[in-house]
Amino acid sequence: MAIVITDELMELKAQAEGARPFRRSRLFDKLAECVGSKEYWSWTPQQRLSLGYYLAAERRFESLRKDGPA
Repeated sequence: MAIVITDELMELKAQAEGARPFRRSRLFDKLAECVGSKEYWSWTPQQRLSLGYYLAAERRFESLRKDGPA
């Protein structure tokens, strides 16, 4: 199955790469609880990629917040 590049996916990718500011999403936070479960592996590749970009953006944000100026 091919991954369709949508505006939402491009926005999440830009956040993950640090090109755009991270925006927290309650939906993605809730979906992150499913990572590694059977349900997660039933999602489409595009859905898993979206969540992966979101989690990468969150990790980047948290890392910069810890290492940033006090």
